[in-house]
Amino acid sequence: MDALHGHALSRLHWELSVLSRAVAYQNLSSASMHIGTSQPQLSRIISKLELELKAVLLDRASRRKSGWTPAALRLAELYMKSERRLEHDIQGLLTGEAQTQQVKLGTLEGFSPLAMQACNQLLKNPHIKLLELDVYDLDDLERLFAQGDLDLIFTLREPSRRKYRHARRLGFQHIEFFEKDSRILVMSTFEHGSRVYRRWRVKSDRFFVSNSLEIRKEWLRRFGGAGTIPASALKERPSKSGDVPVYLLGGEHLNPSVWTQLDAVDFRLS
Repeated sequence: MDALHGHALSRLHWELSVLSRAVAYQNLSSASMHIGTSQPQLSRIISKLELELKAVLLDRASRRKSGWTPAALRLAELYMKSERRLEHDIQGLLTGEAQTQQVKLGTLEGFSPLAMQACNQLLKNPHIKLLELDVYDLDDLERLFAQGDLDLIFTLREPSRRKYRHARRLGFQHIEFFEKDSRILVMSTFEHGSRVYRRWRVKSDRFFVSNSLEIRKEWLRRFGGAGTIPASALKERPSKSGDVPVYLLGGEHLNPSVWTQLDAVDFRLS
């Protein structure tokens, strides 16, 4: 998309709000049925956005009904994020104290029990109405957190050297190396992309890669292979070279009261 002046974006506020609701449905006809506008009108709105933003938002080349492009999905996501922040700021202005209503958490799969404890604690806050929890690979987790798309993350390292306002080291997790058949290396997408497996004591040019920890564990159990498996407990201090730190990090816009609520939790993996 070409650079836009602020006044151009302000003219597209209504159209962007329509797009943000429409992308929840597969195509124009389905969207028009659910968001209260006719298909021709919705088509004109999308065409106006494409003209102003110089971006393709609708894939019209599909043999089936036209679907949304990745640019449309990303644009809608950015708009909804700005809307949430605006609502948060206005609510704080009117009440004198901002009350968080939505929190989005991201976690590595191995830390899912910790993330669920956090969700359980946050849902005790009567002001929080919506919690979203998703599992990501390490690279995606750090990227989305840096972009401000995630309010809280459970991760095994701090994404940068900057000092985070909300940061807590929860303990250490031991990473065991499992080897039943060294002909196949079983690893996460992060392990494969970062080539960390080069430090393993086995050599192979055959890989089984999955972003699901449960799938990798089940594969090793049923079919064998060589790979790493995290322990199901946290320790206060590292005791072996295979131990990694576990962090809870909060974004810059996180309400301090939310962090205070989580800071009192005794997080446990098992």
